[in-house]
Amino acid sequence: MSGGPGGTGGPPGGQRQGSPGGTGGPPGVQSRGSPGGTGGSPGGQRQGSPGGRRVTPGVVFIAVALIGSVIFALYAVTVRDASQIPLLAAGGVVLGIVFIALAVYTLRATWRAGIAGRDRRALVLGCGGGIAAIIGAGCVAGAIILFLLSRPPG
Repeated sequence: MSGGPGGTGGPPGGQRQGSPGGTGGPPGVQSRGSPGGTGGSPGGQRQGSPGGRRVTPGVVFIAVALIGSVIFALYAVTVRDASQIPLLAAGGVVLGIVFIALAVYTLRATWRAGIAGRDRRALVLGCGGGIAAIIGAGCVAGAIILFLLSRPPG
């Protein structure tokens, strides 16, 4: 009998050949969460902010753009002169672009959460991204209507 556990004929120690740590995967491929795998720090722990979540540059960019475009749209509502409708239309376009960018960002985040097996997060991100896409399309449609209304008849 061979050196495997219980005389099964496997290699000594019960590990499969070619798979580090005996994970049972193909040779040379480590499973997720195993120490020494890509994406983790030594010891298998993730480094990051003390709260556990990292704020990515994409999130910061989307947040700044969203806040700026909402402030601009609120300013355009308060203006009382001939340029109010074109200002509202421009604010609507910018707000629509920001919400569509947010929808694309959540699409990517939904994909990554689904691949990682975080199903609840993927569902919430998908719903939020769908709502952002609807708001973005509504803002762009409203801006088109305002642009058409601001043109002199002729």
